[in-house]
Amino acid sequence: MRYAVIGGAGFIGSHVTKELLRAGEEVVVYDNFSSGTKGHLKEVQDNRCLQIVHGDIKELDLLKDAVKGCSTVYHFASNPDIAKAVSQPDIDFWEGTYLTNNILEAMRQNGIRRLIYASGSGVYGECGTEPVKEEIPVMRPISTYGASKLSCEALIGSYCYMFGMNAAAFRFANVVGPRQTHGVGYDYNSIGKYNRRHDWFFSRNIQTKKRCQVERK
Repeated sequence: MRYAVIGGAGFIGSHVTKELLRAGEEVVVYDNFSSGTKGHLKEVQDNRCLQIVHGDIKELDLLKDAVKGCSTVYHFASNPDIAKAVSQPDIDFWEGTYLTNNILEAMRQNGIRRLIYASGSGVYGECGTEPVKEEIPVMRPISTYGASKLSCEALIGSYCYMFGMNAAAFRFANVVGPRQTHGVGYDYNSIGKYNRRHDWFFSRNIQTKKRCQVERK
């Protein structure tokens, strides 16, 4: 099988790429390397089943050519700097919703039916202290990042209905592990290293959060 991993040089994408190659699959990594790095792929870069395409998802023709012949697309691309939306509110549209539209179009035009999408827990909004269930009836994102993720889920759902695609969206919260560049776990390690007075307060907060290990043991 041949798989496309969009954002495959990033934190989660590079781990998925490694696992697919470990299983003997062919993998096309498509990344603009704005936040992902070639160093994340160093361990597998010489694998004959790996093709790396340096390109932007906004380049639809290049994207279409890159994913041609793939059976499944993994979509990990998004705005990595959530706080940036405070000064640039449209960033999550251009680096989220718009990119997802292009990926879906590249799939549709190539006859690719299967999509795995990295959504996020930001789609739920502010839900208090109680655990959130997937079946929550109303979602009210409080950030443009969460709103973009939710709109991408809706867009994906419409393509599934209209064009016979199959997709799964994973609403990740706090993913931790090697090659992490941001997030709660990364902040904890970074801040705790340089500010031990802050460490106790921050550790109490992080211990109440659900975490997902990116790498299998």
